[in-house]
Amino acid sequence: MLGQALTEKAEFDLAISHLQTAYDLAIKDKVTFSGEIIQALLSAKKRKWELEEQRLRKNESEFLKYIKGLINAEREKQLQKVNQKENRGPKEVPDYFLDKISFNIMYDPVITPSGITYERTHLKEHFKKIGHFDPLSRLECREADLYPNLALKEAIEDYLNKNGWAADY
Repeated sequence: MLGQALTEKAEFDLAISHLQTAYDLAIKDKVTFSGEIIQALLSAKKRKWELEEQRLRKNESEFLKYIKGLINAEREKQLQKVNQKENRGPKEVPDYFLDKISFNIMYDPVITPSGITYERTHLKEHFKKIGHFDPLSRLECREADLYPNLALKEAIEDYLNKNGWAADY
């Protein structure tokens, strides 16, 4: 709650710190509502990113805005040509950043013994509701068998820092 209150007061760094601590404690204490904490944490990160974007735009000079506008217009024109050739759709989060259970972007990815990565909280819910097995491979799996996927977690955090829109994906 403190993290959410600090998010509302636009004290994002402190809010993110408190929400991260709350999430770590929820995982440690095996609390089932850690998914709500993740959503609050992602929301705080998104709002921080949006605020930083507003500050950057406000501080730019008019000349720089004009030059950037010309560059971006040309870049968009080139991207449209490439997109027409490749027939790509709108921006999407890479599939390997998405949880195999909820299809949401992962915050705390873990690897099962079968090598499949899931969001920790969704996999724990699966264990409680359905049983102690890997949802895709159907091999027996317990919480003690899970290992954090630190490389993927770092890649997702980097992606979210550069693409704030993806927090709502």
